[in-house]
Amino acid sequence: MKIAGVRLEPCVLRKHDPNWRFARGASPITEGVIVTLTGEDGTQGYGYASATPHMGATRETLIAALTAFNPLLAAEDSFDLTRIMQRLDRVLAGQNQAKAAIDCALHDLTAKSLGLPLYQLFGGKLRDSLPILRILAIKSPAEMATSSASAGARC
Repeated sequence: MKIAGVRLEPCVLRKHDPNWRFARGASPITEGVIVTLTGEDGTQGYGYASATPHMGATRETLIAALTAFNPLLAAEDSFDLTRIMQRLDRVLAGQNQAKAAIDCALHDLTAKSLGLPLYQLFGGKLRDSLPILRILAIKSPAEMATSSASAGARC
């Protein structure tokens, strides 16, 4: 699917617990950017880049990297994912969150253009659920125990 357009949309995700904090800091929100790739037939694929300063990305650096990548995506074929990602790596080192959003959007666009669920591109469905990592907020021991006991129920 030829890429006809790229849209970047800054977004803010509010945390369920605005007092949530961990060893490296605290914030009641998570900032990021939604990347939308539009195919020549109007099909859209989406990716998300999280602005995580302790991992090397602010929203400003994400938008700058994604803006630099935009012309490299125009008229490219989403099926050429490996070549596209290698090209992004040659143009700009690092910026892994920005590249991950483009990678996800390319996969999503490709799957949608084929009329397939995304898991089919990854070799088919292998399981009905996936284990996930849950990070508990730093709170009192009693509050952390309660959060730990209920974390699985919220997944």
